[in-house]
Amino acid sequence: MNWPITDNDIADQIILTEGGYVDLSNDKGGPTNRGVTLDTLASWRKKPVTVDDLKAMPIQETRDIYICKYLRSPGFDKLTDIKLRYAMTDFGVLFGPIRATESLQAILKLPQDGAMGDKTITAANQKTDSAALINQLSCARISLHADRVSKDHTQIIFLKGWLARALMFIQ
Repeated sequence: MNWPITDNDIADQIILTEGGYVDLSNDKGGPTNRGVTLDTLASWRKKPVTVDDLKAMPIQETRDIYICKYLRSPGFDKLTDIKLRYAMTDFGVLFGPIRATESLQAILKLPQDGAMGDKTITAANQKTDSAALINQLSCARISLHADRVSKDHTQIIFLKGWLARALMFIQ
């Protein structure tokens, strides 16, 4: 895997992983473009949007959404290890930043409040073996995907891709 070195690289890697426009009947998020849903785009633009708006969304806007909403807003940009920052941002894209943070906090044996506060940031940044932490996050993702599929069997169609995406972070 080519690891990103900047926040823009993180956004670009996620865009590459997400692919282009899709509208799959089993996808709970509905139509997406580069992983951005109609709801996410509407929230970002602070107004209703159409599928045509989603399809025409500029790549820079996609980048801005990932950097602002999934990296900086939750505080993942305060993680000094770029690999961990990427792993957390990608985790947040799939499960929401709160769930990603709760998983990190569980691994760090901290109270799981879902907020990237000073204690969480400090504990994560003090870890000398970020590879082990990232591997544990990948395992947490796999468990969450399995739980999602066990609760809704229509989601099994996405499991292979979800697992591959989680496993790409294993070091």
